[in-house]
Amino acid sequence: MLLIVSLIIWTSLLDNYSLAQNTTQHTYLEYISMEKKIISDLEAYIDNQESVLQMLRKKLLTFKVEHSDAVRHHDKYFTNELNKFLFIKRLSSDINLMSLRTFEEANKFKSLIAYYVSEKMLPTEYDLRQSLLEIVRVKNLYKLRTDKIARGFFGTKQKRTSLSTEDCYKIGKQLNSAKLYSEAIEWLKEALKHYNEYYDLHQVSAIEILEELAVSFINDNQEQKARDVIGRILMMDSSNKILSNLERTKRHTITDLCRPVEELLSFLTFTCPMYI
Repeated sequence: MLLIVSLIIWTSLLDNYSLAQNTTQHTYLEYISMEKKIISDLEAYIDNQESVLQMLRKKLLTFKVEHSDAVRHHDKYFTNELNKFLFIKRLSSDINLMSLRTFEEANKFKSLIAYYVSEKMLPTEYDLRQSLLEIVRVKNLYKLRTDKIARGFFGTKQKRTSLSTEDCYKIGKQLNSAKLYSEAIEWLKEALKHYNEYYDLHQVSAIEILEELAVSFINDNQEQKARDVIGRILMMDSSNKILSNLERTKRHTITDLCRPVEELLSFLTFTCPMYI
């Protein structure tokens, strides 16, 4: 009887897992369509901004030429009524127009993304949280190394290109929010490694990574390592507010991005068929 009940429960779990996988797959396909649209939107935005930049470059050249002439020959320059008019125009309507054009395209793109979010056409913070939990679950289930995963390896197979510095930082930051500090430390160290190894345009600064790493060490009771990291931060930026920020972080731990650690650990204990 117990065996039959166990089989029924296991079958139900597998059915639910299969249903969740199918639903997820369907959702991903919907998001692929949205990603295609966003690529198109982004291309249009960049094209428009490049047109604005061309206009700004022309204006800048005019500003430089006229400014140089006015500085060198100011006694004659301002005796010309046209020069006086154009000078005032540059510092009033031209400046306002440039400001308007510069932010106009950005605001259009921002409004478009806000619309997609409001209509629930894009993944949410919850979706991001779930994808993070899956990385942690797979890593612990198969005892994988963080540095290998960060370089796209699952076991001995490379399944994708390396994660960026910002990707590793984002994972570490959210693991801190979930109070999984030892896991966060691994990912933030990896972010620093990527930062130092790769010479691409980083979307996160070394100080931001170190600040998050200091939070991890303090909450993981590794006080000496935390002091060392804080020392590095203050050497890079003596006016950094890291100490006061850390005090605020310890008083108000962020929990809205990830589940509480107890729920996460409960999630990790459930194993389901997965092929790597």
